[in-house]
Amino acid sequence: MRRDRRGRGIAGALKRAQIAKAIEAGYERLYTESEERNVPMRTLNERLGYEPLSALVVLRGPGAARMGT
Repeated sequence: MRRDRRGRGIAGALKRAQIAKAIEAGYERLYTESEERNVPMRTLNERLGYEPLSALVVLRGPGAARMGT
């Protein structure tokens, strides 16, 4: 998203609409992901009731091949 569009509540509105539709459809759990450095999105997710599950470690490159991933 362009920087001049940030901070206007668009992501929050979209997430709230998504949550409302999921509840309407009978979902009991929702999961979301965001880049660890994206503090505004992580803060929004927290405000909407999302809780961290656990850390995810992703290995790439030669070390990952040796680890069997």
